[in-house]
Amino acid sequence: MNPHRLTFTAIAGATLAIAAACGGTGGTAALSKPTYIKRADAICARASQAENALGQPNSGAQRVAYVRKVYSIERGVVQRLRSLQAPSTDAATLKTMLDNVDRALSFEGDVESAAMGGNQSSINSAEAKGAVFLNRATVAAAKFGFTECGNT
Repeated sequence: MNPHRLTFTAIAGATLAIAAACGGTGGTAALSKPTYIKRADAICARASQAENALGQPNSGAQRVAYVRKVYSIERGVVQRLRSLQAPSTDAATLKTMLDNVDRALSFEGDVESAAMGGNQSSINSAEAKGAVFLNRATVAAAKFGFTECGNT
């Protein structure tokens, strides 16, 4: 796995963990923490498989398409995980994690631009902008107890 893909895998994992943490707003009862973690981790595992199935990009256009696919997978997972009802006692912790993932994902345009240029140093620099927030989210996900989500 190249460094570019490793960073995206880390972002995806953290995104999934954080998104799972947010829970949904529907009228169903909140899940227990173990049930919540189990369901969220299953969603995260499927997303990791989808990302692993993506081919490695070779050109600027392929790298940009790759970035867009990865971020699309992550955002789709966020949407699915928000439909889960998070344990109410953990809502603040999970919201903070989700907020940090959202901040990390906000640098997608920078990563896309760097990917188009193909310079690994530029890609790394663009990814580093969101890495601060991603690290916060990943640490929180591990402390929460996820095994798939947030697994870098």
